[in-house]
Amino acid sequence: MPRLIMKRAMLLWGVVAIGLSAGTAQAQTTVVEPVGSHFPYQRWIDESEVPTPDVTVSVIETEPGNGCPGDERTTNIEACTIIPERVIWVAVPDQPNATPRAAFMHEIGHYFDAEDMPEWAREHFDSIYDLGGPWLLPESGQVTAGEWFAEAYAQCSVKAYVVSGEVWKLGVGPIEGSAPLLGMRVAHNKACRMLRNL
Repeated sequence: MPRLIMKRAMLLWGVVAIGLSAGTAQAQTTVVEPVGSHFPYQRWIDESEVPTPDVTVSVIETEPGNGCPGDERTTNIEACTIIPERVIWVAVPDQPNATPRAAFMHEIGHYFDAEDMPEWAREHFDSIYDLGGPWLLPESGQVTAGEWFAEAYAQCSVKAYVVSGEVWKLGVGPIEGSAPLLGMRVAHNKACRMLRNL
């Protein structure tokens, strides 16, 4: 093989290798899955398009409507977590339109927020979507910026870039509304880019 062709081939391979490594986020989360788990939680973490928090979490699968123990506000959701306990409860869905992956990754988003998010990133995320209001307000029934962040994190973990005119295939996720988050494709791409760079 002539030297010039060989150099070009090596350069091309280097560019491809860099592109592949840049497109894969580093998964740091370890999931302790229940025996006979219904879903591949660790695989979802490993396939994440955005970085995951450096935590070990246990998953407890429940029937729909159970929510988090002791919190009556969480009975009608697909997943919930109590961060200090490092446990995520996931309802095994009885409806075909359920989105357990999005619900699980939403809860992982709360861990990423608690463990890895610098304050400037919260402010930047808030400005991308022009949310305003409090980041967290646990006693309120309103959807806080922190909840919107967890939803964006879940969506970015599955699809970190959406092109114009592309059909969104993730469903609506745990927060009712348009997808990408708030129907904003450009904002989705900005939020995902920020997450990938943290």
